[in-house]
Order: sequence, then structure tokens, then C-alpha cells
Amino acid sequence: MKNIFGFQSSSYLSTACCLALACFVVALCMAFAAGEAFAEDRPGGEKPRRDRVYMSSAGIYLPSRGGATALSSAIHAQADYVASMGDYLESASIARRNNALAAEQEMRNTLQWVSTYFERRELNRAYRLKNNPGYLANEEKRQQTLDRRISKLFQEVLRGDVTRENNWLLHELAGMTLPYQYLPGDRAKPDSTIDSQLSKTDLHKILLTDGGREGGRMLTFPADTARVLETPWPRPLRAPEFERQRKGFEAARDKMLTDRANGRRNWESEKRVMEACDALSRKFESANPRQLRTESYESFATYRSGQRYLKSLAAEVMRAITTQDEWIFQGVYRFEGDSVVDLIQHMCRNGLEFAPPQPGSEGAYRSLFESLRKIYLHLGADDPHRNLNGQDQGGLEDGGQNLLP
Repeated sequence: MKNIFGFQSSSYLSTACCLALACFVVALCMAFAAGEAFAEDRPGGEKPRRDRVYMSSAGIYLPSRGGATALSSAIHAQADYVASMGDYLESASIARRNNALAAEQEMRNTLQWVSTYFERRELNRAYRLKNNPGYLANEEKRQQTLDRRISKLFQEVLRGDVTRENNWLLHELAGMTLPYQYLPGDRAKPDSTIDSQLSKTDLHKILLTDGGREGGRMLTFPADTARVLETPWPRPLRAPEFERQRKGFEAARDKMLTDRANGRRNWESEKRVMEACDALSRKFESANPRQLRTESYESFATYRSGQRYLKSLAAEVMRAITTQDEWIFQGVYRFEGDSVVDLIQHMCRNGLEFAPPQPGSEGAYRSLFESLRKIYLHLGADDPHRNLNGQDQGGLEDGGQNLLP
């Protein structure tokens, strides 16, 4: 029998074909319904493109609805490849940019690290210098302190030994007073309001030295005689029992000084001076045994004063023997002036300094200090490179006038 399509088949075949056709139609309807439902679930109702795979709200991946041929598939594949290549190139350019920014930041960090390192070192050095300044800073501070003590606190200076302050004033005044020796005769000295006269008694009490030391002791001499190794014997050594040793030392000393003044160095005379000094020391020690010198404070103080004098005398003898300066024995350093300014010029020309005073000469040293301070304040008032304690000193004593033409 013939069916509706014009073919002749059995009833069984017709029934099977109808069932297959019905299943195909149902599958297409279900696929179309699922696609429409997925399209409705997308935000804004956007219709999906046919060349992509979408995931439905139920989490099921569905292929594109459109049909495909070999050519369309090749076109879609080529398009996906080009798109992927563009994404890769874009990602690579972004990566290169990020790498360049990272390298730039790393270099900046390196420069900042170096700058921070040296800033830390400089800051550390500044704090260390503040807490522990160097020699020049300490010396500058010491000079400022001396200047203030002498200019403003001179009463405190006068309480003790002023030898150090006198030498400081001498060095400071060297450049201020020396120009006067090159002026005409009637103007060769500062006016009498600041220059002071020195008596012969004061000149003999003022001890000078060439600055050299031997065993911590200087070779000293009075300013008016310039005679070295003078022996103003202290009381413990003026005892009659030491007379022979004292005269022996003085005779040997005079012989050595005469030879040196004549430009001769006599080894025998130098040896006799040292032996005479040793003999006097041995005699003094034997006359003051331990039991005797510890009986009372008076006996011990007497012994100590004599012992200190003998030690200083021995050091001066060694300095006189070892020095190569013949002028010190020939009286070249004898001061023949009569004023403080003359004394300053004499000491500066010969490179001399003040030596510590002998007992009883402290008053002459204090009077000399006041005279030196007066000249220092007067001449320093017109010095453009010096400003006492940062204040205007134009109203100092004597008017602060300029003594130079």
C-alpha cells in the first residue's frame, strides 16, 4: 500500500518513521526553547552571538545555535586566532610597561638609598662633632675662654699664678705693638696713658725663658741680667752645714758659664757642675733622714721645699748643658728698656716667654698682668678682626682710639 509520500511500505516502517520524525521535531523545539530562555537570562536581554558558546543559568554549556560549514568554521577559527594574538600583544605591552615602571622605581629607590646613607653619615658625624669636637674647635673655645677671663673676669685670674695669662697676652700683643718700633723716634711708643714703666726691682723679679724644657724644667733668668742658673737658695739649703757644697756648686757653675759665654764647650767644667749638684743633693738627703723629716709637719715641709728646689736645679743644669743657644750665656737676652711695651718688643724679637715667678715675686707678676691687659684692651678695641665677646668695645678705657697713624 502507498503512504502519503507516495511510497509503498509496510505499516511497521511507516510507524517507525513517524516516531523518528516526531522525536527530531521535539528536540528542535526543546533546543530553541532553551536558547530563548538563556537569552532572556542575559542582562538587558542581549541576544547571544552565534559564534560563541554560552553557559545557561543552570550551568550548562551550550553550543551556538547557528549552523556551520567547513568554510565558516575556518573563518571563525581564524578570527579567534587573530583576536587571541591581539590580546597577547596587548598583554605583552602592558607587561613591558609594568617592567619599565618597576625598573625606574628600582633606580629611584637605589638613588634614594645612597642619598639616605650619606645623609645619615653626615648627621651622625655632625652629632659626634657636637659631642666631641676636634682639636681646632677645642683650641678656639679655649682661646675664647682665656679672652673672656682676661677681659671680663680678671679678678678671678689675679687669685692665682698669672704666668699663663701673661704669656697669652704677650702672644696676642705681638702683632699689635711691634709696628711701633718702625715709627719715627718721637712716635715709636704708645702714649703714656697705656704704657707703664717698670722699676729695676720688678725687672729683676720677672723671670724669662727661651721656652725649652729638660725634664719638665725650663732654663730661666731674670729680665734685667739674663744670667742663667742663679741660685737664690731656699731656707733649708742656707744651713751652715751645706755651705761647702753650695760654694762648690757656684764655683763650678761660674766656670762653665764663662766658658760658654766665650763660645767654648768644656766637658770637664760641665761634668764638675753636675757632680757639684749631685754632691749637694746627697748632703741634703743625708742631713734629713726619714726619721727626722717625719717628726713633724714643719720638718717635712722644710724637707720637701729643699728637695723640689734641688730637682729643679738639676733639670736647669741639664738644660744649660744640652742647649745649643750660645746667646743665652752671652747676655744677648738682657732687657735694657724701662717700659712694658719695650719688654714686649724685646721678648717677641728673641722668642722669649715668661717663666713662673719665684716665691715673693707674685706681686710684680700681677702688676705686669694689669699693664698687659690695659694695652690689650686698648689696642684690641681698634682691631677689626677682634670683637670682645661680640660686643662693641668702642667705650673701653682710654677711649679706644687708634694709636697707629
